[in-house]
Amino acid sequence: MIKEEKKNTIIHEIFLHEKKLVQRYDTLLNNCSDSFIQQSSDWARVIKNEGPDKPLFLLFEENGKDIAGIPLYLFEEGEGNILTSIPHPGPLGGIFSSDFLSQNKKKIIYKKLINHIDKLAVRYNCILFSTITNPITEDYTQYKEVFTPDFELENFTQIIDLTKPSTRSHGVRNNINKAKNNKLEITYSKDVDTFSKWVKIHNKRHHELGITPLKKELLNKIFKMINKSGNGNFISIYKEDKIIAGGIFINNNFTMDVYMLSFDKQYSKFKPNYILIDEIIKIAEKKKIKYFNWQSSASRNDGVYEFKRQWGSIEKKYYYLTKIYCSPEKIKSIGLINIKAKYPNHFLIPFGFFESEFNQTNYIKGD
Repeated sequence: MIKEEKKNTIIHEIFLHEKKLVQRYDTLLNNCSDSFIQQSSDWARVIKNEGPDKPLFLLFEENGKDIAGIPLYLFEEGEGNILTSIPHPGPLGGIFSSDFLSQNKKKIIYKKLINHIDKLAVRYNCILFSTITNPITEDYTQYKEVFTPDFELENFTQIIDLTKPSTRSHGVRNNINKAKNNKLEITYSKDVDTFSKWVKIHNKRHHELGITPLKKELLNKIFKMINKSGNGNFISIYKEDKIIAGGIFINNNFTMDVYMLSFDKQYSKFKPNYILIDEIIKIAEKKKIKYFNWQSSASRNDGVYEFKRQWGSIEKKYYYLTKIYCSPEKIKSIGLINIKAKYPNHFLIPFGFFESEFNQTNYIKGD
């Protein structure tokens, strides 16, 4: 049972043009240790044209003090509007709150925010609302005590806890030394031309892997954001006078995300990715970052997962939670093909739903 004292609470609905309220929201975000850059107004501006979605931030105020918030995005589509707190691409979002709040206080806040979102979803004629739990603070329990989603998808990420001694494998340490012996040059250029050269490597590598590369426009906006805010780094690796690898890393407070790494396969024997990651971890430690977040892998059985594990990564679970405001039959009638085509880069519901019985509600990545 949640016990609540009578207090003056306000939940502000904030649109991107409301500068004073947006500033309050971002100020709180920047003072919450459990927050991510993907929850910020800066990120909303970066992805503004991707959906396009309409950003709508909620700011929870109590007795004149801002103590919690959540980013929301409204995507309007003829098949049915959706509301989500997962700003694409890069699945982090959900509720953030002030440090040192009691667990009971967090339950109260989560409940009020979820109830408010319920009303918003109805107001905007949404067929569903989807959110995501925090893999670092593992707030799944807070959600489940106040929110009953219709569908859950369990996923995982891998993080390196930088507050603890390094547990890198011998192979990783050996490859870092090889990279150093190969006389690779590490650069921290803010030059657009250098970044554009890396984007070409990114595109080439993704095509080799059969994966759709991220849009150049999106990458350019992220590059400008991290240069302006300081909440991230772009690092490139050169062999002689040629760029052969690079990566974008974004951070907020105590967490740094490996947003995108790409290297030229032709130069893989020089181990540029090893020296790149080693360098950014050094930067993260200087910034007092606690958690180096690799983000998810396709499978626990693939080489990417093992690569991250060898750096001393541990696994953290997180969950996509979806509540629907229509019948499951309506969602199923839209069909998986239409979901992918009409709601690109949006999480709506576990894809396994389209292959399962209506009464299945829990899914695990890879099922």
